[in-house]
Amino acid sequence: MDPTGTHRIKNPEPKEDGVWVTDGTTGQEITEDAYLSNGYKPKLESLPWGAATPEGK
Repeated sequence: MDPTGTHRIKNPEPKEDGVWVTDGTTGQEITEDAYLSNGYKPKLESLPWGAATPEGK
């Protein structure tokens, strides 16, 4: 499975906001810039905001 974004993560300033990305087995937070640069799907704007956990809660 290709890495897919599940939700966005609001980080305190000055840290860049992140995106939780998973390949179906493992997951990790990456920066929004890295998400956009690597062309991950779905579109960043369509992802809901959540917490820095796999479930986003």
